[in-house]
Amino acid sequence: MSENEFSDHSVSSASSVERSHDHHAEYKINLIMCMDIIGDVHFALDEPVHMVSYMYDTFKNEGENYTGTITRAKANFKREKDDVEEVKSYIIKEDRMTGPRQGEGFFKIETYMYESILPKMDLLIYDAQLPSNEKLWCEYIGSRKYHTIILSDLCAQGFTLPNRREGLNDRQAVLTVRNLAKFHAMSKVLIKKGTITKNDFGPRYTCLKEAPEVTRQLYQGGLKQLVRSMRQWPEEWKEVTDRVALQIDVILEKLRAIHEEPYDDSFEVLNHGDLWSCNMMFKNDDDGQPEEIRFVDYQVCHVHSLAWDLIHLLYSSFNSNLRQSIFDKLITLYHSSLDEYMKVFNCKSPVPSLAGILREMDRFAYYSFVVTAINFPLATTHKTKAFNLERLIKPKKNRRKSPFSRGIYSMNKVIDTVGEQLKTMVTKGII
Repeated sequence: MSENEFSDHSVSSASSVERSHDHHAEYKINLIMCMDIIGDVHFALDEPVHMVSYMYDTFKNEGENYTGTITRAKANFKREKDDVEEVKSYIIKEDRMTGPRQGEGFFKIETYMYESILPKMDLLIYDAQLPSNEKLWCEYIGSRKYHTIILSDLCAQGFTLPNRREGLNDRQAVLTVRNLAKFHAMSKVLIKKGTITKNDFGPRYTCLKEAPEVTRQLYQGGLKQLVRSMRQWPEEWKEVTDRVALQIDVILEKLRAIHEEPYDDSFEVLNHGDLWSCNMMFKNDDDGQPEEIRFVDYQVCHVHSLAWDLIHLLYSSFNSNLRQSIFDKLITLYHSSLDEYMKVFNCKSPVPSLAGILREMDRFAYYSFVVTAINFPLATTHKTKAFNLERLIKPKKNRRKSPFSRGIYSMNKVIDTVGEQLKTMVTKGII
């Protein structure tokens, strides 16, 4: 985003902003509050600073951001000591939920991650004498609990999002899987110490005994929309369509059963929970190849089997041909990297075997169906309005339309990719 795309405001203090009651002025006041947090927190260990001006742009790339409003803000600060002006860039995330639900769940977990867990992982990296660029998160600036989070801007540091429509390429895949293993290894250290517990996060949001209406709409509603579209596919897809339709009433029950089934302690990690192509950013080297990665959106982290993250990543962020061609390579890489990093971080927990990881992923085969049927089409669609969060979070009595666009399932690309995978899952008895 170029500088001239930002709205420009010069200020002497927060109080200088006109307190009118229109929406734009109200938003400016919220932004100034965030600027005050930035000034207080980011420069707390430095000399006093004065905010000269700020520029901001609120944006939402359709199909890439669902749970929050994202603002990129550039602030011009001047240090009182030497009157030197500098520009810093930030990301401000605001909860899109309103009313009594605002601040519950997702933003609360992410704030806890940035304030309590990720700093401890920072210490693990420091104690292991790894380079500082080995960390997998951006700098946390501050928050207004639990509905606003302020972070450093990774774009300003040379990081970019991968192409979600094309999926990760093989080099991005290797870097992602290796660093996921590192994240899991660090979490195993903190779990062993008792720093991370299941009670800190609760069960994965899809596995609650009493699933919220939003969750039901997301998963059951997603399958309903898929089935409606598949009914328009050629006759040869009827059997597969019927098998998918049978999953609508049982999808949440089956996910909950996977979650509640006992598993070996060696598989237990803190899962990122939503690791797909738009929740990671890459920095390339001089040859244009990825050399660093950062994970973002730590909103659905939970303690459970490592298979959650592996399945979600592999089935949401790769085209099926690439995944099939390098699947064994990636799982082998994950296992060897997990073993390596557990040694680096001096983790005393048992290392799961490669065969054990493969069996655990087989146990999660139904989740691969869920991600293939719902997450993958949303992740790779070329439609810009594939999913409408506002419809999803509306009370049921006020919701007249599905939050899913029917068009995401009717394209030939989806028939060739999702359809073929679903056919294989029927053959294997997964659904």
